[in-house]
Amino acid sequence: MSDAYSARGTEVLAQRAIIYGRFHVINLMNKRMDALRRSTMNKLAEVQKKELKGKRFLLLRNQESLSTVKAKIVLINLIKRIGTN
Repeated sequence: MSDAYSARGTEVLAQRAIIYGRFHVINLMNKRMDALRRSTMNKLAEVQKKELKGKRFLLLRNQESLSTVKAKIVLINLIKRIGTN
């Protein structure tokens, strides 16, 4: 997954496709999303931080795939309140 891994793979196996495992791709995506979430949280005011506390997985979910109407309403209201400040 690293640049060194890709470069060495391309050097040794020039005519072959490099295949990344699904687990490693998702793991890397989750790490980067978590870093983005942390840096964003650090920039927010205390009121906004308290509003977002405990809502991580709600924010990570696809809005269309939320199972309950209540969860959709909470997400929409949260985005409106946080996004307007």
